Amino acid sequence: MSEEYKQYQLTINKTGFITGEESKQVSLSELAKAIVSGEDDYEGYIESSETGWRESVREHGEYGPTTLIDIIINPDGSELDVDLNKFYPEDSEPVDGNENIGSIGTFSEFRFVIDKGTMSNYTMDLEQEFDSKYLRPVFNEHSLCGIISHYEYDNKEASDSELFIESEIEESRPSMGGGVYLFYNDEQGLKQLWDFDELKKEMNAENINVSELSEVVQFLESKYKKLDESEEVSEDDDDSGWCDKCDGEGNVGPFLDEECDKCNGSGMSDPVYH
Repeated sequence: MSEEYKQYQLTINKTGFITGEESKQVSLSELAKAIVSGEDDYEGYIESSETGWRESVREHGEYGPTTLIDIIINPDGSELDVDLNKFYPEDSEPVDGNENIGSIGTFSEFRFVIDKGTMSNYTMDLEQEFDSKYLRPVFNEHSLCGIISHYEYDNKEASDSELFIESEIEESRPSMGGGVYLFYNDEQGLKQLWDFDELKKEMNAENINVSELSEVVQFLESKYKKLDESEEVSEDDDDSGWCDKCDGEGNVGPFLDEECDKCNGSGMSDPVYH
């Protein structure tokens, strides 16, 4: 490192948390298996059928720190408190109404684990004196829990930048924390299925045996097919305002040289626009 530059360290002065997360689509047949299992909700089904799901999330999902650094160690060893909480995402996990995590009309599961651990100190070499206003965290673009990818320090005024300040997990202590959520990907965003009570009530009302897998699968296929069809009708009924004969051109014919007689050349579908 050049003598012109000085090294600063970024660290955490409290317990650090490391989060793992994973999401994937859930088929109707898998949902039916969960319902007939006798468990009250989807999380209970996963806990009873996949005892190693937490370790699987750690190995195959996104895994990284979610605790922001709060201490800067200056070159002379003195420490400076920093507060980056304003950058943290509003939601640290998916909730009702959030953007879908799967295709509309399908179910998705979201699994996450929360461990404790320590990270090696982040380091950056700066020519000018450190100023916290130039420091910000960059979050993992695939994370819904606010997993931190790295930090950026960008002082454009002094051309003093470190755009990829990384660290490594030194130690992680697996816990039994975390959870498994089940969501329906609706046109209006995520809808969480907290338990199976309402679905079972609907099936009982239709004299469907909630312990018979084939009957439950048939019910789910019928129910969610109807939802998909109603959503398609809603999309078809969404009038953009353009004339459907001339596609909004106002003219028809091979060379678009004839005025459209349906919209009188306006290109609009509703007379109020003409």
